[in-house]
Amino acid sequence: MGELQPEFEREERYLVVKINKLHPDYPSNFRDLAVRKIKAIAGAGGALVDCVVVEHDWPEYETVWKMIEDRVLGKPSKLQILEQQHTEMLRTLTLLSGMKLGRYADSIVDKAIKKVGEVK
Repeated sequence: MGELQPEFEREERYLVVKINKLHPDYPSNFRDLAVRKIKAIAGAGGALVDCVVVEHDWPEYETVWKMIEDRVLGKPSKLQILEQQHTEMLRTLTLLSGMKLGRYADSIVDKAIKKVGEVK
């Protein structure tokens, strides 16, 4: 029987503050001071992290979570699979282009190589 994969569990690891969503009633100089203080506190403890944030209402949100889950569980991501398929398709088309299939077929293969090559 196959080995069971541990279940992926989302966890809160970061606190992200969207600066332009800080309460508008506070004066801008207060907000600027708050941001500087947060950065100073986080920076002193080594907690400042360069990262990408995807907000929950973005269409990519669940896709990004799936990518992280796949990575944590050691599975290839959909992007990796597509890149492998793209490479294999280009390799196959290149092999076909070396065969003399007839002018019409050769033309189709040449056009396909050009199109597939443009994808990356």
